[in-house]
Amino acid sequence: MARDAALTAARSLGQMFNPKLSLIPLGQDAEEASAVGAAESSIDSLQATGLLYWAADRLGDSYLVLLSQSVAAFVDRNHIFEKTHFSAWGG
Repeated sequence: MARDAALTAARSLGQMFNPKLSLIPLGQDAEEASAVGAAESSIDSLQATGLLYWAADRLGDSYLVLLSQSVAAFVDRNHIFEKTHFSAWGG
């Protein structure tokens, strides 16, 4: 039952994925949804990569592998910065 729910969630994320932007949008239920558009993402989307890789392995789905790699690369490019970028904030 939990396995089926996880696979369904992974498929749903696959359907939400925007290949032009290489991201999974925040979605309508996100806390920030009222202030963002369909092209918004969060570093929290990185959490989806583990589920996507696992589901890809279980299903033999190469699309989910590519999707998870794309999401990880997007998060790396857009949400992870060198420490020097935070020096203005004392970090």
